[in-house]
Amino acid sequence: MFNYTNMFEELDTDSLKVQDDLDRQVWEADDKIKPEISERLLKIARDFINQLGLDKFEIQDIVLTGSLAAYNWSKYSDFDLHIILDFAQIDENIELVKDFLNAKKGAWNREHMITIGDYEVELYFENRGEPHESPGVYSLKYDKWNTKPENVTVRIDMENSVKKAEDLVRQIDDAEKFMKKEKYDKAIQYAKKIKDKIKKMRQSGLEERGVYSVENLAFKLLRRSGDIGRLLDVINDSYDKKMSIS
Repeated sequence: MFNYTNMFEELDTDSLKVQDDLDRQVWEADDKIKPEISERLLKIARDFINQLGLDKFEIQDIVLTGSLAAYNWSKYSDFDLHIILDFAQIDENIELVKDFLNAKKGAWNREHMITIGDYEVELYFENRGEPHESPGVYSLKYDKWNTKPENVTVRIDMENSVKKAEDLVRQIDDAEKFMKKEKYDKAIQYAKKIKDKIKKMRQSGLEERGVYSVENLAFKLLRRSGDIGRLLDVINDSYDKKMSIS
């Protein structure tokens, strides 16, 4: 049986609290991004664009989003650097382009660990016009806020966020047990089902109630506790063991 108090502490819920101010390591007093940070982020994005041969296409924007562009930043934050372009410029098969760019950004994020101050840089591609749920979006290309975050009082339902995270941790534990019992097909099937459930849960929460929704906070708790990584390990390790010959 889970110890609710221990789980609460382990998942580091303090990191989800809303801050009183933007992170002044990143932002000037007038809420403009510090020039040296902006220049470095733009250089990283443009190097990646050139590396992939995407410089021949029009880049709609390069933006900073996520918690560092809002009031919910913490020690777990990173620089969410989004490169926005029209995927249709590259190929009419939008899903193919999306899969290709996701694979490339995934490989880049795995291979590089660039830090600016206390935070790592994470690259993403975003299709022009694609919905993006974030309280703050800052255009590095044009040096202005596309969406400026508001410092408002937010009621965080931490109790239900933790309960939802706890339930998913139990399910991840079950998937891991199947793997340890060498029931690899069942482990993979169940773990993928949980992964899809978490993805849909988070997306639903973001669309309906934003970044402070119970569903999104539960996802953040699972990621910060390492349980998302553990779930992915079940899928990958089960497949590797299933395909191996002693």
